[in-house]
Amino acid sequence: MPPPIRGRRRRYAECPAAEVAGEALGYSPVPRGAAASARPGSHHPDAGPRCTRASRIRGSSSMAVRSWLRRLVAVAAFVSASALAAAPVVGVHEAAPSSDQRELERVQAVKAAAYQQSLARYDAAIRAAAPHDAAQTVARCAFIAHFVDDEYGEFVDSAPDDFEACQQALRDRADKAPEAQVFLLRQLWDDQEVIEAGEKLIGPAERWPVPQRRALLATLSNAHAGNDDDRAGELGEKAARLGDYSQVHAAVRWLAANERSLEAARLLAQAPVADEDWPARERIEAALDLPDGRVALSELRRHQKAGRQVADVLAARVHLHAGNSAQARRYLRASSEDGATLMEDERFEVALALREFEIAVDMVDVSDMDGLAQNLARAAAILVRSPLSLFKPAMTMAAAIAIGMLILLALLPGLVLVPAHYRSLLRRARGQPALEPLFEVVGLRQAWIGLAILLVVPLTVGTLVAPDALSGMASGGPAFDEPGLFRSMLWGSLAGLLCIVPYARRIGLRQIVGGRSAARMIGWVLLAQVALLVVGALLAAVNASSGGAETTQTQAVQAIAEGGRQAAGPAVTLLLMALIVPVLEELVFRGLLLGGLARHIGFGWANAIQALVFAASHDDLPRLPFYLALGLFAGWLVKRTRSLGPAIVLHALNNSWAALAMMYAT
Repeated sequence: MPPPIRGRRRRYAECPAAEVAGEALGYSPVPRGAAASARPGSHHPDAGPRCTRASRIRGSSSMAVRSWLRRLVAVAAFVSASALAAAPVVGVHEAAPSSDQRELERVQAVKAAAYQQSLARYDAAIRAAAPHDAAQTVARCAFIAHFVDDEYGEFVDSAPDDFEACQQALRDRADKAPEAQVFLLRQLWDDQEVIEAGEKLIGPAERWPVPQRRALLATLSNAHAGNDDDRAGELGEKAARLGDYSQVHAAVRWLAANERSLEAARLLAQAPVADEDWPARERIEAALDLPDGRVALSELRRHQKAGRQVADVLAARVHLHAGNSAQARRYLRASSEDGATLMEDERFEVALALREFEIAVDMVDVSDMDGLAQNLARAAAILVRSPLSLFKPAMTMAAAIAIGMLILLALLPGLVLVPAHYRSLLRRARGQPALEPLFEVVGLRQAWIGLAILLVVPLTVGTLVAPDALSGMASGGPAFDEPGLFRSMLWGSLAGLLCIVPYARRIGLRQIVGGRSAARMIGWVLLAQVALLVVGALLAAVNASSGGAETTQTQAVQAIAEGGRQAAGPAVTLLLMALIVPVLEELVFRGLLLGGLARHIGFGWANAIQALVFAASHDDLPRLPFYLALGLFAGWLVKRTRSLGPAIVLHALNNSWAALAMMYAT
C-alpha cells in the first residue's frame, strides 16, 4: 500500500469522515484500494485510497442523511447569500465586480457563514440528545470532514481544527460508544495501525449492536487484505453473516481454501448485487476459485443483468471455467476492444486454454525490452502447444533472441575463468611452482562446461516443462503458479544433474562421497550449520528492522516448496530441495568451479571467487552474506577432506531446514 499521506487536509481528502460516519452507523467499507468505478478490462491499482464516497455509502438511510446535509448547506448558503445581496455593496445596480479575488472572498464568506450555522444546529442537536447517544457527534464530525480539504473546493479555514476537536470529543467519551470507536478506527491510515487497534475491539464488540459490529469486522477484514488473507477472509465471512457483504470476495476465497465451497457458494448467492463495477469483478474472480463453474457463471450473469460492466476477458474466463468454450471464445475475441492490455496475462492464459494461438502470438512483443523475459516465456508456452507457430515472424524473432541469450549465458563463465587462466600463465612465466589441484582431472575447461550447463540446461528444460509458470513469474504478478514452478524446478534440476554426471564420474565416486577423513568432519559440518543459522538470524533481524526483504527469489522458493507439497507431497519436495539441488550445486560450484580455479590460482582466492559466484547465482541481495558464508564453509570443507561429501551434507542440511520451514510454516 502507499505510504501514509502527511498532513491533515490530504488525509481527510483520501478518506472522508462523512463516509466513515455512515459506516459507524452500519454501512460497509469499500474494498481496499478500489476505484470509484472500474473501466471494463481495467486492473485494480496496486494501491489507492482506503475509501471512496460512492462505494462507502450503503442503503437508503445513509443516502438520506447525506442528501439532508446537502440541502441544509444549500439552504443556509441561500439565506446568507440573500442577506448579503440586500446589502449595498452587492446590490443589483452595482457595477461589474472589482476583482476575482474580492468576489472569491465574498463566496468564501458565505460558505463559512453557512458552515458555522450548520455547526450551531449540530451543537444544539447534541445538547438535546441523550448523554449516551454518540450518533449526533459522529454525524457532526462527518459533516465537518466535507470542509477539511482545499483540493476539491470544499475547504473552510476553521474546519481542520474543528475536525480535530470533534474527534477528540469522541475519544474523551467515557462510554466508549461503538459508533465513536468505529469512526475513530476508520480515521487511521496505516493498515497496521487499523489492525492493532481493531483487533483489541473484537472482544468488546461481541456486545455491540449488529451495525457497529459488522462495520468493525469489515474494516478489519479490509485492513488485513494483502497482509493476512486468511484473517481477512475469516473476518469478511463473519461480517457477511451479519449483513455486510463488502468483503464477501475475501470470505469466498477463504472458504474455498478451507474446502468449504458449498458455504462459499451460498454466501455469494445471499449477497445482493454489487453496486459498482469493481466489487462485482472481485466477487466474480473469487467465484472462479470454486470448483463448480456454475457459481461464477451465476455471479457473472446477475451482475451483467444489473448493468455492471464486466471485462470481456473476465467473462471469457468464467465461461471457460463453466465449460462453455464457444461463449468463452466469443468473449475472448471481443476483448481486443475493451482495453484488455491491462489484463493481458489473463487474456493470454485464456487464449492458450482455448488454443487461440493467433491471439496468443499477437501478444508476444519482443520489442518490449522491459517485458522481454515475460514475452519469451509466452513464446515458449505457445511453442510447446503449437510448434508450427515458430514460423510466425514474432515467434521466429523470439526464438532467435532466446537462442542468443542462452549462448551468452554459456559464455558468461569466461568472465571469471579467463582471468584465472592468464593469472596461471603469469605464474608460470615467473617460474613459480605449480599449485596442487583439488581434483586431478578438473581444470578450467571442466569448470566452464559445468557452469554453462547449470546456467542453460535447467532454464531451458524448466521453460519447456512449465512455460506458463515462468511467464507468470516473469510478469511480476502477485501470485505464482506454485505447482508449475515446482515441476519446472524438478525437471530442470534433474536434466542439469544428468548432464553433469559424465564430468562427476571423472572426479570419482570416492572423492565425491569422501572416505574416513570426510566422516571425521561431521563435527565441523554441524558447527558450520550452527554458524549459518546465526548468520541467517542476524540477517533476518536486520532485514526486519529495515522493513523486510522479500525478493522474487524468496517468493519463488516459497512457491516451489508449497507447490511441491500440493502436487507431489512433502517427501518428493524434500528430495528435490534437500538432495537433488544440493548435489547439483556442489558438483558445479565446489567440484568443477573451485577445483578448476584452485589449479590456477591460490585456494584462498579460488574459494572466495566460487563463493561469490555461488551467492550471486541466487539473485537474493538481502541474503547475499548468508549464501557467501555457505559457499565459503563448503569450499573449506572440500579443501580439508579433498572430497565433496561434507559440503553436500552441509548444503543438504541447510536446505532441509529451509524446506521444512516453508512447507509447514502455514
